[in-house]
This record gives sequence, C-alpha cells and structure tokens, in this order.
Amino acid sequence: MPALSAVAARTTKLRVGTSIFVPARRNPVLSAHALASIDHMSNGRLIVGVGLGGLEPRDFQLANTRLDQRARITDGYIPLYRQLWTNPISDATGEFYSCPEVGFGPLPKESIPIWIGGSSPAAIDRAARLGDGWLSIFLTPEQFVDGSKELDDIALRGGRDPNEITRANYMFGAIGETTEEAECVLRPAVEGSSMSPPSRWRVP
Repeated sequence: MPALSAVAARTTKLRVGTSIFVPARRNPVLSAHALASIDHMSNGRLIVGVGLGGLEPRDFQLANTRLDQRARITDGYIPLYRQLWTNPISDATGEFYSCPEVGFGPLPKESIPIWIGGSSPAAIDRAARLGDGWLSIFLTPEQFVDGSKELDDIALRGGRDPNEITRANYMFGAIGETTEEAECVLRPAVEGSSMSPPSRWRVP
C-alpha cells in the first residue's frame, strides 16, 4: 500500500487500486484506515480489489490466522470495512475481530468500491453477494461470459441488481513481431508472479 499511496499522490485522473489485497492477513481496522487514507489522497479514485490469497499456510501464520479460515475472515471483513468507512465511531466486532467504539477518519466522501478477485465458483459467489465488482483472472472470453452469467444468476437470487456489479478480467500481455517473441517478453513477468502456468498464457 505504500507504493499505491505514492501513485495516488502523484496522479490526478488515473484510477488506482489493489490487485489483489488479502484481508485475512491484516488487521481489519488498520487496513480500512490505510485504504481510506489512500482514497482521501487520490480524491476518491481508489478501487479495492480483494481476494483470499495463495495456498501457502506460512503466509497466514505470519498474520496469526489459519489458511482454512481465510474465506470466512474475508466475508466478515468486507462489511466491516464498509461499516468503518461510513461511521466516525463504530463497534468493529465479528467472528474474528473485536474492538468496541473505534474512532475512524477520514471518512470517504463516497463509497469505496470493493472488487472481488478470483475465477473460482466461490469467488464468483462472493462477488455476487458482497462485491461492487468482479475481477476474474486469466479467463478466455468464453469463460468470462460464462462466469458473468453465473454471477448474474447468484446476484438475482440474492435480490441484487447484476448491472450494479462491474466486471473485469486480469490479464498479462506482450507485443512482439511473432508469438514466440511476445512470449519471450512475457515469460519473466508471468513466471515471476507465480500466478499462471505457461499452459494458460495463450487465449485460443
């Protein structure tokens, strides 16, 4: 988030955001305050992309949480963020966190959008229930359409208007004279990210 703060401070029109932020690894009140501060510095240009994170237990042990709790923690922290962003004093309590009478500021002038990252059925379900947007990862156009239809169905069953949920797809890209040349440019970034195996690089 420090780097995002610097970008927010040096730009005036660009939307800035996280892709993705893992709520289960951080204190929710401190996270909500840091994100609200970035939104304040950017004059309301922040988008908060959240997700469950990777499958390495040690990453969660460092935060004194368990890997098998990350979904429930995330589901609990998202509404807690919104509660803190709209109340100068509130009780930050839930299954995994308790801190009564939290004073909070600066309050965002407008609601900070929260996009749910991930392409699994659980991520789509979470986006339909809790998200202002859905950020899928490395989907083909056909997969993106199918996932979007699934999101629509879940949102409607839950009484939400699907048209109010923004859709986006996280992708890597490179330009080259040939496919092989482009892959040579892209390979270091993709392999360094540990996010996508080479078999998923090409979209048919």
